[in-house]
Amino acid sequence: MSKDLIFIKWVDSHSPNFNGWVNEDEINNCVLTIFTVGWVIYEDDKIITVASQISAGDDSDSVAGVITIPRVAINDISMLCRCSYDT
Repeated sequence: MSKDLIFIKWVDSHSPNFNGWVNEDEINNCVLTIFTVGWVIYEDDKIITVASQISAGDDSDSVAGVITIPRVAINDISMLCRCSYDT
């Protein structure tokens, strides 16, 4: 089996880390830039799903650390390698 290992630069939303009421001038109004590396397990024209870990089994692969990122949030995707793996 082989899969693409990619590096994604994307932006994400966030909430201020406050409990309760806060003055508006205390809020950090910024966009978070996120960097993700993972194996492509699904993609279409709207989303890409990557997993940070793959365990190759006899009948199927198990994955962990899965995240689905909307393509509208992605700034850049770089292919790191197309890797083959076996058990």
